[in-house]
Amino acid sequence: MTKLARETAEALFDGNIEKVFENQQKANAAYEKKLRADLVKQDPKPAGAGGGNEEKDEAVEFARSWANSEPTPSKTQTKV
Repeated sequence: MTKLARETAEALFDGNIEKVFENQQKANAAYEKKLRADLVKQDPKPAGAGGGNEEKDEAVEFARSWANSEPTPSKTQTKV
């Protein structure tokens, strides 16, 4: 039995409802934190962002080639 469960059982036995509710809030917060972490782990990575998708994304490839190319007047939009 965990320490929190033991404290809660003792508080319930003693009639200390405030302590019971306090411990319940702690347990709920811990459960929510664990649930959120599990959901983040299961969340799929978006395509094109290093998500492990083996397919080439044309938009990502175009952006990389454009970023690595030499600057041109159309890219920099210089004023004359």
